Amino acid sequence: MTEEIWAPEWIAENPELANKAITELQVKVQELESKLKHATVKAANLEKQNKEFKLTIKDMDRRIMRGLGD
Repeated sequence: MTEEIWAPEWIAENPELANKAITELQVKVQELESKLKHATVKAANLEKQNKEFKLTIKDMDRRIMRGLGD
């Protein structure tokens, strides 16, 4: 069915439906782009937090090893 919808003949016979389908697709693309942008920002924040945690753990390990050496 999808191939038929995008066939030039179908579009010529159903211009209103084709226009509606294109409009709906544009809305969906905008929604997906928004979700992708949000997910990208969230992933960047999690990566930053992960680096901070790793540094904190590394520092704690150093302190523990120093304490054991004394």
